[in-house]
Amino acid sequence: MYFKFTNSILRTALPYSLLIFTISFFLLSCSKEEKITMIDTTPISIEIDGYKNLKKDEITLLGKVTYLNDEKIIDFGWIIQERLFDESGKEKVVETTISMGKDPKVGTVEYHYKPKKKFEFNQDYSYFLYLKTEENVYRSESNSFVFNGLVIKTEKTLKAAFGDQVTIEGDFSMINSDFQLQIDDFTTTSIPYEVKKNGTILNFQFPKNPGNIFSGEELNITLNKVDRNKTYRAIIGKIKVIATAEVSAKLSYKFSESIDFTSNDYSPSNPRNGYLKLLIGDNIIDFTNNVYFRHLKKVSPTMRIGYINDRDTVIFKDVVTFELPDQKLINFSSIAVHPHSDFKLTGVNFGQYFTNLNPIALFDNKYQISYHENNNSFVVPDIPDGTYSLTLRYPIGTLNIPKNIEVRKLKWTSLSTINPHYGETVTIKGNFIKGQEYRILTPENQDQATVVAEKENQLEVVISPRSFSSGEWKIGYRDQDYNFTYNDKSQFVTIKSPVLTSASPLRGRIGQVITLKGAGISYINRVMLGDMDVYRTEINNNEIQITVPSYAPKGKMRLSIITKDQINTLPELFEVY
Repeated sequence: MYFKFTNSILRTALPYSLLIFTISFFLLSCSKEEKITMIDTTPISIEIDGYKNLKKDEITLLGKVTYLNDEKIIDFGWIIQERLFDESGKEKVVETTISMGKDPKVGTVEYHYKPKKKFEFNQDYSYFLYLKTEENVYRSESNSFVFNGLVIKTEKTLKAAFGDQVTIEGDFSMINSDFQLQIDDFTTTSIPYEVKKNGTILNFQFPKNPGNIFSGEELNITLNKVDRNKTYRAIIGKIKVIATAEVSAKLSYKFSESIDFTSNDYSPSNPRNGYLKLLIGDNIIDFTNNVYFRHLKKVSPTMRIGYINDRDTVIFKDVVTFELPDQKLINFSSIAVHPHSDFKLTGVNFGQYFTNLNPIALFDNKYQISYHENNNSFVVPDIPDGTYSLTLRYPIGTLNIPKNIEVRKLKWTSLSTINPHYGETVTIKGNFIKGQEYRILTPENQDQATVVAEKENQLEVVISPRSFSSGEWKIGYRDQDYNFTYNDKSQFVTIKSPVLTSASPLRGRIGQVITLKGAGISYINRVMLGDMDVYRTEINNNEIQITVPSYAPKGKMRLSIITKDQINTLPELFEVY
């Protein structure tokens, strides 16, 4: 029973003993700490940011450390390389190493470098950052700089006209006779220049237009040098071409003429054109080659001439004046004038001197009279009778007419007859003006006659049935509006009918010519031989001729004249035989 019991215990305890051992071993193993080391294998990163403050004896180099790993750094800094050429043109690189220690930091790197000797003009330099560790050597990309010694203080773009002196301010101390100044589009290889005031000013004259450049264009100004098989070219500024103008040498003009301008650098058709305006007195107009004074809005006796471009206002020293006509040659179209009528000036071509100019016209510098430009006439207002001097104040000058003109209010006194026959000439006395047109108005404005005074102070009119009738006559003259102004005076006139007083001969055959005489018989309507109308031939106002017609019967018959239904018969009879 014991063995069995013991064996049973063993069979029961053994599995448990193995389990306890296993757990105990695992626990003992876990109680010991294990250490693991991680190594950063990301590469170190450094970069170049450029440079600033480049001068002949210093420069500030800019860089950046963007990443550091666990490598042990043994040196960090800059390497500057200078590329040199010997006389044969073989290249040699000289390096300068600048250490900045062993402890770089992530971030911007800035180093103010002063070389042992000044930077060579037009020499190529390159530089880069380096970083050495126990395991590796790192370097950034390289950057380069060339020292040319030029510091430009003047505005980048200058405005200049051909022939101008151009000044550029800056530091030109490095420039010598080996440098050539050139400007775009000029065929000359070199433009003369001067460096003054310790190298702070460069002067040159902008050459004349070679013929292919217009205002408004921008041209590069460059300094060029060929050195050790290497070309140096620096743009030191730009010239914007400004337009200029020149005026003809003529200074005195008739107002009808034009003033002429030229410009060798301005073309209105060029789309890149600059700005150019002409100054003529108080007028500012677009540039054109020919400017007619009559087209200007404002004129004066003297006018300054010039132009405006997009830099300057230029006024020429000479003054333009206008020619006035010789006043001694000026006459009046009439020696006298009635109020409200007009007169003209003769003797000179006023169109050449005063086209489109309306003067202020004064009689005795007191009474203003009107000027009508459409027919170049002056209209007299209703002013007192008298003799007046005429002054014309034009915008370009004043004319004092040396001759005088008389103003007359129309007056008439008498007629040579108040009982005229038709065809009779009547002379009317009054202060009529030779050459003036007058009108005689007969009753109820039904009949009227227009006549020009052929002599001073009198009118002569021929009485015609078409224009005159008996009744009150009034006399007037044409005013500036082509109406007639009539004098208040009137005269009753009775016009007598034509009278037949004689015939010669008083007998004749068919075809016989008979002469009839009387008063005003040329204005009759008909001639009757008996009861026959016969053809007449007028000789003068008081004499006509007739011919005995072929159909006239033999015998004695009356001779009569008919006027406006009035019959006048010769007392004697005419005989056809």
